[in-house]
Amino acid sequence: MQMRKSGAARKREFLEVALCLFSEEGYDGTTVQDIIDAVGVSKGTFYHYFDSKQDVVEELARDLTKRMAPLIEEIAAQDVDTIEKLNRAIHSVQEFKAEHIVTRARMRRSLAGSGNQYLAQRVIDIMFETVADPFAALIAEGMKKGVFDVPSADEAAHYLLRMMFSLNRSLPPMKDQAALRRRVQFYEHALARVLGVRPGAIEFFEPLLRRLNREREQSEEAN
Repeated sequence: MQMRKSGAARKREFLEVALCLFSEEGYDGTTVQDIIDAVGVSKGTFYHYFDSKQDVVEELARDLTKRMAPLIEEIAAQDVDTIEKLNRAIHSVQEFKAEHIVTRARMRRSLAGSGNQYLAQRVIDIMFETVADPFAALIAEGMKKGVFDVPSADEAAHYLLRMMFSLNRSLPPMKDQAALRRRVQFYEHALARVLGVRPGAIEFFEPLLRRLNREREQSEEAN
């Protein structure tokens, strides 16, 4: 007798199957019926978990980044100074991205069509919303201790996340290490100014370089 899957397992199956289909056929090229057929369940089962195809994409984004928040919260509880906590949190984000390179690549391929700008932005917004709170809490701690000088921890957290996203989208080729270092150090300097700490206190370059190297190695192994 076949075991009935739990609600969490069934939802996980829908997400995994949908991501595979989206990455292969594109978001526009995949229908709700395609997902239902691939999972092998009724239409009612799909709509028990999701309202629409867009809802699936949004849940994929939420599912990926909600695993990042506890990592930052764990760092926030460590017995080190606040700047070190922030740097460790930044490192943790880079490591997380490297560990989930396949999922991230599939998400990018899924929304590669020119008609999906709104949905692509919605995915980014969801990711920021999911991890903004633990970063804001860490920055608020620094404000309370007089380490960070910003008017709003929430706005500073969003600024940090959008800066990291912008940096990732504008990186020079890895082979041009001098240009890469200049770009990253400018972002480090800008964030230090925003937070009111000394230049060089915020560290992006080393964790970013480690992630890029890991991603390059994984790409070479896959090929």
